[in-house]
Amino acid sequence: MLDREKQAKKQQDAEYEGARGRANNQLKSYRLQYKALNHALASDIDCIYSRRLRQILRSTKKHRESFLLDLRKAKQKSAPMTLVLVKAMKV
Repeated sequence: MLDREKQAKKQQDAEYEGARGRANNQLKSYRLQYKALNHALASDIDCIYSRRLRQILRSTKKHRESFLLDLRKAKQKSAPMTLVLVKAMKV
């Protein structure tokens, strides 16, 4: 009886550690994405837009992805960054 409880406790601890590790990895991934995004955009953005941009970066994954897609399209077309940012402000 005592062995079963110990074994169940060990299994529960292992599951907890596994979930904790996955959560930490996901958090590291988000931090790296955020840093890369900030670094990539820093040279193209006026400070007027920085507050709204930070809100976009912190918003849902869908908004971030659509914003990045807009940026990539604009860079391919060599459109002025102001137009891209004005469009992003409407998100």
